[in-house]
Amino acid sequence: MAEPSPADLLKALVPFSNATRQEVQRFIAEGVAPLLAKEGFDELRLDRLGSLIGLRRAGGASGPPLILLAYGMDFPAEEMDEPYTPKVVDGTPYGQEGACIWGRGNSEHRGALASALHAMNRLARGQGARRRDLIFIVSVSGEDGHHEVARHLFEVEGVPLGPAVVVRNTKNQVCLGNKGSLGIAVTVRGASGHSSDPKLGRNAIEGAVHLLQGLKAYAEAYPRQDPEMGGVAMVPITIESWPKANAIPHTCRLHIIRRLIPGEEPQQAFRELEQALAVPGFDTEFTLRAFQYPMKVSRDGPLVQAALRAVAGVRGRAETCYMTQALDAGYFGSRGIEAISLGPGDIRLAHTLTDMVAVKELDEAAEIYYRLLVDLVGG
Repeated sequence: MAEPSPADLLKALVPFSNATRQEVQRFIAEGVAPLLAKEGFDELRLDRLGSLIGLRRAGGASGPPLILLAYGMDFPAEEMDEPYTPKVVDGTPYGQEGACIWGRGNSEHRGALASALHAMNRLARGQGARRRDLIFIVSVSGEDGHHEVARHLFEVEGVPLGPAVVVRNTKNQVCLGNKGSLGIAVTVRGASGHSSDPKLGRNAIEGAVHLLQGLKAYAEAYPRQDPEMGGVAMVPITIESWPKANAIPHTCRLHIIRRLIPGEEPQQAFRELEQALAVPGFDTEFTLRAFQYPMKVSRDGPLVQAALRAVAGVRGRAETCYMTQALDAGYFGSRGIEAISLGPGDIRLAHTLTDMVAVKELDEAAEIYYRLLVDLVGG
């Protein structure tokens, strides 16, 4: 019987919704784990949060393990048509090459996960010498906007740290860096009054509008830039006001995402923003809810060089890229550890109503992952 292809594995994963923590736990336990060749691991378990951790030991090998980190969480389906129905579509109208697998998360995390599963299963059948420990992780995170799951894995569960490949959408280019993020809650407080006379109160929505105007001006005038990733970005995500009756609202709450560039420290960036965006005439409270570190690595690092060799061996050339998204590569960087991102999928399709990944990219990624693993840990 033929081994399932990366596309076959992805089709088996698509029917699982995986946007909430409970859904992700079920997706990993009932969707991902059964597809993984158990004989390839010396230990395979679910941790207390539901992440899957597989350890492949190399006997007397010394040095840190190589970590292959995949994500089990994807963006909610929203209004996407048939988000959990695996089907093959022509990707040409969407800027993709050839046949694509349709489904929520396929262009971001799920496609890369399928290719990584294929590579791990192929490695499990190998008879070559093991030169280095390998840890394969499918994290319950992916859309959280924080490093708490990574911290749990490495600081609570005690998973050993080592150079990491974050498997996600880079169109099979080696990603050398990504922005970080701050998740900030802002509460603007004014004073309520009857809506028949605006002078009776201080409308918190008007204060929020003033804050948003200041936010845009702050981002445009921000002096620091990264030569590859550009400047900061600040985006309001949600806004809500109270009371909702026929009255001047006394409170307005916003959630803002502020992107970090390499070299910025989250707490310092938050304090600068807090000081710059105070709204005259209103009580404005800022709360840092979550953050992810930015990340940037040298092209000359050993993991990067191994990844470039693997990509060039499969695609005939190796390209590098940088991402504006935040992910757990920044956690490794904050610990002084080399980490890259690499995998199939086009970021332009992520979180859209036309989420898909090219079959060709899935096949390439599976081969790239396999060659990288054999090179660094042995077959």
